[in-house]
Amino acid sequence: MSNEKQIKTINRCLYGAALVQILSTGFVALKAMQFSPEQSLVSPIMSVFGMSGVYLAVILVAVHFVTKGLKEKSGWSWVGAVSILILTAASFALPLCIVGLLTLFKKENREVYLAQLDL
Repeated sequence: MSNEKQIKTINRCLYGAALVQILSTGFVALKAMQFSPEQSLVSPIMSVFGMSGVYLAVILVAVHFVTKGLKEKSGWSWVGAVSILILTAASFALPLCIVGLLTLFKKENREVYLAQLDL
């Protein structure tokens, strides 16, 4: 598989993992709204607009800049992609994260991106 196809695969995995995070957070927020405020530890409004919203915004911004950096062959974008895929692996996005990580850790990809880091 050529390097450009591998980058497209990684980008699809990153965007897919972000989409799964959005959908799962929305599902949890809908479930939280079914409880009355007395039954819930956190009010439903806080669960929708609180930390979950901030987390999703950070993930989406990070995915955007990482995918842009991967196309430009930036070494730090490789590190960012690994970090995002590991952080989102503890969800229903696990298959996407595994495919993305396996593609990132292929020898030709590692050599291209880690050479940029000067480690």
